[in-house]
This record gives sequence, structure tokens and C-alpha cells, in this order.
Amino acid sequence: MTKVATGLYISKEENYDEFYFFQYYHKKAIFSYETVLYLLGVTDKIPQVMDVTVNYSYKFNSDKKSFNIRYVKDEILNLGVVEKKQCLIIL
Repeated sequence: MTKVATGLYISKEENYDEFYFFQYYHKKAIFSYETVLYLLGVTDKIPQVMDVTVNYSYKFNSDKKSFNIRYVKDEILNLGVVEKKQCLIIL
């Protein structure tokens, strides 16, 4: 097992899922645009940069160059949101 983050470990046989870890650190961010199309299997084009949507008051503590951010009002942030479960062992 390799420690990925505080409380998160991954076995050497498993693939590192950057989408899962992004969501782990940014729980209120919602994947959108090309990223969500890829995650839902609508396209096989792997996004070069993640697209996420957050409300106007959300502040990122990490480097914002690795993803595109769209800001929206709180009232519409969760419109059309669907959840997709991934398998990962958290110890």
C-alpha cells in the first residue's frame, strides 16, 4: 500500500484515479463540460485539463492551472447533478 494522502492509501496493483483524488480534496466542486462527458462514458477523449463548476464563493487552496473553473450562483449549482460511484479502499 502506498500513502496518497492523509487517510488514503492505494495498492500497487491499482491505478491512481486523479478524478477521485481531486473530488476528495474539493468536495464541493462538480465535474462539468468535457470532463463529465468522459466520466459518464459519452466520449473516449481523455480531458487534458479537468473542467469543474463551483459557486461564486468557493475558494481553491491548490494550483488552479491544472483545471478550468466555471462559477455559478448557488441556486443553479446542483441542477442536473448525477453521482457516479468509483471503487477505492479507504483505510
